[in-house]
Amino acid sequence: MKGVALLILLVTMNCADESYFSDNTVDSCELKAEYYDLSRFKCEAFPANPNFVASTDRVYYQCDPNFQPVDDKLIMPTGCDGCANATSIYASSLLSCIPIDETGDMITCTQDADDRFCRCSSRNYRAVIDGSTSANCKLVCQVCSQGTFALADDPAQCLPCESYSVGNQDELCTLPSASCCAIGNTCIPGGSESICNEVKNVIGTANYQITLNDIDAGYSTGIRTVITLSGLSTSLATSAYNCKAFSDAYACQVLANLCVLAYYDRSNSACSMYLSIYSELTEYVEQSLYSGWKKGLPWLYYESKGKAVSESTILNMKYAYSSSSLKTSIELIAAGYTLDGTFLGYSPFDSEGFLCRVKSIRDTDDIKRLGHNYLLECEYDLKELYDVYETVFYELYIKSYANASDPQLIGVPVRIRNIDKSEDEDDYEYVHRFFLYDNIGFKNADSSNSQFLRWATRMRLRVKLNKDEKDEIYVPTLEVLYNERSTRSVNTTDNLVDCEFRMIYYQSYSGVLKDALIALIVISVAALLIAAYRIYVWTKINPSSPENLIIGSYTLYAAYSWIFLIFHSWGVLMFWCLFGISAYFFAFFKLADRPYLFLPDETDYSSGYKQFDALFGTLLAVHCICVILRIVSQSRYDIFLIDWEEPKPEIRQGKHVRIINVWREVFVANEFVETMGDNVISVTMNYIVFIFFMFGVGWQWWCQERPRVSDTEKINPTNFYLNFFVEALVFWITALVDYLLKWMLGIWFPPAIQDMVDLMSIANISMIIFEDTLRGYYIHGKSILEKADVSAEELKKFMDNGIDARTRLRGLERKDEEDELQTYEIYISLATRLRYNELMTGEVKSVKVNPQEDPNENSLLVDERGPKSEVEQRKANVTEFFKGYISTLENPERTEIVISDKTYLQMFFGISPAGFFENMNTGRSIFLRDKRMSFKWLSGEGLDFQMCFFRVLVFWFWERVLDNMFYAVSLTYVLEKFVWWVRGVLVGNNLSSKCFVDDRFLS
Repeated sequence: MKGVALLILLVTMNCADESYFSDNTVDSCELKAEYYDLSRFKCEAFPANPNFVASTDRVYYQCDPNFQPVDDKLIMPTGCDGCANATSIYASSLLSCIPIDETGDMITCTQDADDRFCRCSSRNYRAVIDGSTSANCKLVCQVCSQGTFALADDPAQCLPCESYSVGNQDELCTLPSASCCAIGNTCIPGGSESICNEVKNVIGTANYQITLNDIDAGYSTGIRTVITLSGLSTSLATSAYNCKAFSDAYACQVLANLCVLAYYDRSNSACSMYLSIYSELTEYVEQSLYSGWKKGLPWLYYESKGKAVSESTILNMKYAYSSSSLKTSIELIAAGYTLDGTFLGYSPFDSEGFLCRVKSIRDTDDIKRLGHNYLLECEYDLKELYDVYETVFYELYIKSYANASDPQLIGVPVRIRNIDKSEDEDDYEYVHRFFLYDNIGFKNADSSNSQFLRWATRMRLRVKLNKDEKDEIYVPTLEVLYNERSTRSVNTTDNLVDCEFRMIYYQSYSGVLKDALIALIVISVAALLIAAYRIYVWTKINPSSPENLIIGSYTLYAAYSWIFLIFHSWGVLMFWCLFGISAYFFAFFKLADRPYLFLPDETDYSSGYKQFDALFGTLLAVHCICVILRIVSQSRYDIFLIDWEEPKPEIRQGKHVRIINVWREVFVANEFVETMGDNVISVTMNYIVFIFFMFGVGWQWWCQERPRVSDTEKINPTNFYLNFFVEALVFWITALVDYLLKWMLGIWFPPAIQDMVDLMSIANISMIIFEDTLRGYYIHGKSILEKADVSAEELKKFMDNGIDARTRLRGLERKDEEDELQTYEIYISLATRLRYNELMTGEVKSVKVNPQEDPNENSLLVDERGPKSEVEQRKANVTEFFKGYISTLENPERTEIVISDKTYLQMFFGISPAGFFENMNTGRSIFLRDKRMSFKWLSGEGLDFQMCFFRVLVFWFWERVLDNMFYAVSLTYVLEKFVWWVRGVLVGNNLSSKCFVDDRFLS
């Protein structure tokens, strides 16, 4: 009697979902002459033997049911022989020819009666296994009862099984020990003793167990639970033996699938047996293109790991985002197997390849389009796994058209995150087969307490750009993370779970990050050099000595000024650096036709996003500090109103008094506060335009990780870099257009700041502002009229006279009719500044206005109404000082003030006038003609562009935190309006205190 091999599968199985595998590749093979070779991915002819037929799934060949294999191999035998006796039939389950009953009406089959194991003597008929009679054949297969077995030399009888010393005797079925391979509780009749011992040495008692991690805990506790699946133990024993002894393809498939169920754990009995058989094989599959697939076994492991697998160039195929000659989509093919090894076929790996269902055909299209990073998330009900088809095992391939006449399927490596937790890409371990869900554990557990379900909670298909070959990609890799839950937990409350599928197109940026770090250092050094120069200039116009030159603490003043200069220099350069990087990604990803680059992998925070966030966070902090310091600076400068009006004699209550009307100063101060609070760039309009383009026009979808900008709906996830570029671009273009339009309108329609200068001329009030200790601005408001404190009728008369007769010019110099310049940037001498400080902070002394009325210079100034207050006296003292100081220009022999033109270097780079620092101790001040009215930078206009940086960064921060663009816009707008309000209050308080105007009169 030949060796007996019995593949007993005690698992009751549903048919796998064959509707998904609709590809007809296998069906294209000629039915009676070819089979589909899974290792070559094409139809191959049977070897030269007329007795071969295709297997049921048509991926192997075997002997015709009435012929026996010459080498005892049920699958892929070397040849087939017929039974010598015409009255015998070949019983494949016994690997023997057995006689037919004399009546010709009956044959006896084995306990695992199957259609392919029990055949009629004629090829035209087949026997049924349910005891019924077919229409064309009266042969009936009779199954031996449990505990009995039909011997090959007496197939008509069912003999009782001999007892075996292990396990429950009622579940045993063994032949005498000489012809039986007993592995655990499983008896394999007629097994080879040597092979049987080899198998037992590897798998032991064939007790099939798998290890689950943090079941019901979501990988949070690190607890490992070992689950025994007794229902699969027999499958393990029989598949291990038959794969080892006969290279039975189906048995090897079962063994491989049991290893996959165990997470490829090399210590698991199924995986150990697989690797033991694998180590004995020497011939690799010719078309595998990887080391890891040997003939005679399914492909499970890769012999290489890390980048040797993930960066293999075997695809050798060019792609494009948009092209008529190159492929614009990757073509992924999934092959499916049932647990018993039946090949289900091929199908495109798209909408049916994962638990979440896509929303539209466009989504299905997006999964395949090159460069289209795709994210699909859903909430899945685990109770559906109770009734769905039993676990299907998948192999994933990408189709290569490098040879257009002979496309190839190239295996896609799979990384199981449950077993590979390495953070180093060079150590990643890859396998080839995976499953979407596992309900086998539910159906084969020992008890209800050990029933469980598994599912792919996260799947990421990663496609990496090959930077060394233009327009090429490496073979994609699939990353799968499984989660596990007990049926007890599912049946109570935890049946809904989150699932994710993501397509990731990316490239390595390790070298780029090093270059970026160098660039960051270079830019930082450049910013520090610029800041050092600005600090040098600042120290010259803000000297530390003499001590009374600064009102207050010089150390504090220098500290926050220097911090602002350093932070502002670095922040501006680095913002545009970050914007330039984002623009680079946008241009070469969103606007390109070829895959010049892929975006950094958003799931790998260290691939460029951690560095981006670090730089962004630093920028946000720097610019927030700059805004605060700029507001502090604008709310602390010294400012003084110089009233040129002479006291007006009046009779009040019968007394002659000299009065200077205070309302002119109040009007000017009020107008100045309003003008200083005005910002050229409209905050509200900026946000309205941003909302219109981002939401109304749909520019927010430009930020999606897909290489085109024409989309009007969200399908793909958005990207950090693209978000930053698009949003910053819209904010800045809106701000610049607003600024330029108002600048152009200012040519024909005077801006508010010019109106303020005109008001000062009418009010006969000048203004001096010290932005720095020795630098500031002068606005000459001395009226061309004889006086300003008059009635409206008199004012009109004076104005008409001034315009028609041109008796006096408004300008400070008044050299000719063309020179009416009223605004100057001033650099004052140390003596002038010291005198101003002394008058503002020192002991109050009177100013002699009329010696006859005020003979005592040390007393408070008095008039007919009584003595002035200390504040009024101080104000009068400073006013008289500046009036005398400015009036020196009317005397050609006085040289305290020198007026010159402002050079372009001084305009654009703030360079101090030549010779000032060398001569500032001589008492000479320099007035630079300032037609551009540079003092406007002390107004809201001087904060406009700083607030643009602030707006972009704060908005982007809120969007990252809230993941909602509308909420981010709303919060940023409210915060910015609050900042402007605070600034307005501080500027008003400063003017009130420095100009001695009650803040209740200021709007």
